[in-house]
Amino acid sequence: MGLIFGPLSAAFVLMAGTGISIIIVHMIANTSLTIYTKRINKFNLLKHGILPSIATILGLIVVYFTMSNIFTKFFTAPSAVNDAYFASFIITILWILGGGIVVTMYYRMKKPEILRDAGEFNMKSRT
Repeated sequence: MGLIFGPLSAAFVLMAGTGISIIIVHMIANTSLTIYTKRINKFNLLKHGILPSIATILGLIVVYFTMSNIFTKFFTAPSAVNDAYFASFIITILWILGGGIVVTMYYRMKKPEILRDAGEFNMKSRT
């Protein structure tokens, strides 16, 4: 990618996809924390409800403005670099959503006990 766009532009394209991935994964973790602490009856409204919700809302704002900037540049100022930003964003979203769905469906069909026991902290081997 660096040979095509130059090292600086290629680094920015890769960082955009990576940054969006990290934010989305943290938003998923925030939601999981809330659900898990309710499930084990250790839910604290401030620590497990309000603060993760604020972090998720801030993450959504960042993803929204990043996405709108990428889409705007893709449609209004077509260039190879803007195409790469757009492709990076689309691949990131598909990877997170598609990968999550595929992995969940695999475990649901082949190893449902792993999903059932998710969140249990034990040393049992699952090979």
